[in-house]
Amino acid sequence: TKVEGSDKYIPEMCLTEFKVGSNFDDDDNSNKAGTNGVGAAVCTSNCKWMKIITIDSKRKKMYTQTFNMVPGKIIAEPPVITNCSKVPMTSIQFRIDFERFYKKKFSKSIGDIYYNLIRTNALFTSVAFPDLNVKFNSKLIKSKNFKDFCSLMTDEEIFNTKFNNWDICFVKGRHQHVSLINGIHVQNGGTHIKYIIQKLEEVIKPKIEKILTKYNTKYKSTFITDSFTLNIFAKDPKI
Repeated sequence: TKVEGSDKYIPEMCLTEFKVGSNFDDDDNSNKAGTNGVGAAVCTSNCKWMKIITIDSKRKKMYTQTFNMVPGKIIAEPPVITNCSKVPMTSIQFRIDFERFYKKKFSKSIGDIYYNLIRTNALFTSVAFPDLNVKFNSKLIKSKNFKDFCSLMTDEEIFNTKFNNWDICFVKGRHQHVSLINGIHVQNGGTHIKYIIQKLEEVIKPKIEKILTKYNTKYKSTFITDSFTLNIFAKDPKI
């Protein structure tokens, strides 16, 4: 289907145009996340080429289109639309323009970075959408809950608690956090991190202060935050 008021089909619009999403309302409490349609177009613009194949089982059509990048511009080849009775699916293939980022050709060290990045995102997807069968390099990912996911990152004992739409794991170790909010990896944290630490302090702080009075030492919030890794998985969190 072509986008209303445009000569472009929806797949081309999603992969080549910026700010074409629908998630612009901060007061919308629906269970979704994203970057307002920026993410896919940014990926396309930083590749040497990208190809999408998608099947519409209702219309029994298969849509195939390739995009090539030149400096400052995405060149879209005409889409190829054919009859197809296969099950619905979408496949996106692309080649990242490594030289643009690293000023050198692809190497094993660069490959290792992207291997781990794609593997991690496959794990994220498996946990965020447990009803899906997610494979990485043709191997089914068996981790279907957040505690299983966290166990892949540590050999330490994991303390897990759940409430409302939150799934939280505490792991002994250095102060850091891993957050999955509505299926999106929130790398830089946010108010949800402060919220959890605040709730934790409300319970633990009085007990620590009681112990510290024996040693004439004042309480610091780092006594708590420096002693564990905080892992958070939440869907449509309310704080």
